[in-house]
Amino acid sequence: MTDDDLQRQAIAQEAFDGMAGIEPGALEILAQGLRLAEQPLGELSEPLSYYADVLASEDVTGRLAVLRLARSLRLIAAHPGCPELLDRLEGMDHPPWLQIRNALEATNDGRA
Repeated sequence: MTDDDLQRQAIAQEAFDGMAGIEPGALEILAQGLRLAEQPLGELSEPLSYYADVLASEDVTGRLAVLRLARSLRLIAAHPGCPELLDRLEGMDHPPWLQIRNALEATNDGRA
């Protein structure tokens, strides 16, 4: 695993930490809706669904959600639609959008 991979995982964990107060059912509904979204936004569906499972059950560790979000951040940051997505997320200061925007900005800023 590279240093960039580890940094993206730390960014993903930080994003999820900021989402800890979201109701699991609400996050799962959002994740299901994102399955229908075009890329790069649709890339967030699976990791958010995994994290909804983490919030819903004390038996789920969240490691898979972090790995999946770290991968999604890399893919979204490389997507030509990423700047437009960041523009659309500007001013959205509520979870999970705030955390997603911050994670994407951190990934794009060369931190990962």
